[in-house]
Amino acid sequence: MNHGKPRIAVVSFPMASDIVVRSQVENLARILGRTCSSLLLITGRISIPHDLAPITKHVNLGLSLHSHNPGHTRWLSCLLQFLKIAVIDMRICFDLARLSPSYDIVLFYVGGPNLALPIISSRLLGKRTIVSVLGRASMTIANSGGGHLVSSVFSALERIGYLASDRILVESKSATKQLKLDEFKDKVIDSGARYVDTDEFRIQLSVDKRRNTIGYVGRLDKGKGVQNLLDSIGIVMREMQEIDFIIIGDGPARNYMEQSIRNCEMEGRVNFLGWVPHDDIPAYLNQMKLLVLPSYSEGLPTIVLEAMACGTPVLATTVGGIPDVIRDEFSGFLMEDSSPSSIAENIIRALGSRQIPQIIENAKRVVQEEFSYEAAVRRYSQIVS
Repeated sequence: MNHGKPRIAVVSFPMASDIVVRSQVENLARILGRTCSSLLLITGRISIPHDLAPITKHVNLGLSLHSHNPGHTRWLSCLLQFLKIAVIDMRICFDLARLSPSYDIVLFYVGGPNLALPIISSRLLGKRTIVSVLGRASMTIANSGGGHLVSSVFSALERIGYLASDRILVESKSATKQLKLDEFKDKVIDSGARYVDTDEFRIQLSVDKRRNTIGYVGRLDKGKGVQNLLDSIGIVMREMQEIDFIIIGDGPARNYMEQSIRNCEMEGRVNFLGWVPHDDIPAYLNQMKLLVLPSYSEGLPTIVLEAMACGTPVLATTVGGIPDVIRDEFSGFLMEDSSPSSIAENIIRALGSRQIPQIIENAKRVVQEEFSYEAAVRRYSQIVS
């Protein structure tokens, strides 16, 4: 310890969509920068906030997990991914052994539950070890039809990580049950959500002046329910003529989705933007009348909070920590499942709601009171104390 503040190392798995990971790690670094005397970031490429540079050391792993290659069989692609995970794990273990003597706490962040070997290494090195659970790969794989064997392997890795850790960090109270962590509830800290920059994410255009634009922002893969969202679009368009869709993000499902749009009557009504810089997201959220997240598994997605701050109602599945911030027809809209018919039915319900003005006000209040930067700093000060 130094002047009463801990020295913290953050380990974050370099996912295939490292753009998203960078944003999450940078967000966490801004919080921890107020709570620690020195900060080590072991991850992929990131930008160190200028004001944190004096206390921050960054180790770029120089590796990232590839997406499934459609040119390979599913089993070959899975095997290659597991081999890549093993290489990344060994690299992280090496960096921890080399650098961790200068740090008190190791926090495993994005992809943390799957880093079983580095988590065990951290404990053997005598470090206080915290594993953040933003979502569970095993649940996402199982729900999106990825195969029982693959799901079981990831579930075993997750369980080893939970058993080896000192504490398990989730983003909200509901996440413990949703992520099936009841067995480890004595280890769970349920206040690990990040924050929203409410100066950047704010209402620029009132919702009544926006077009009937439905949006999705996030990774394009089966686990996020995006193919079901795509299948729901035709149903919605048969009921509502003056409507269009914006899809922001990238991932393995993008080519399939774009091809599907070109092959049907939806072309011209669905705009695929691909990856968009985070600084541009507030402007796009202010174009939307509704943000839809039909995920099978989540923690507490920051995009949900960012949309709420921008006065954009959110329609989401009841997974992870989402029910802790969205109450149906109070601070947003919830759907029990992400089937195409359910998504379409709930989009129509949400757009027709007379409670939209009050929902927007309630959602803004939730963000301001619970997810501001200062609130996040207070939470993490207690977590690492």
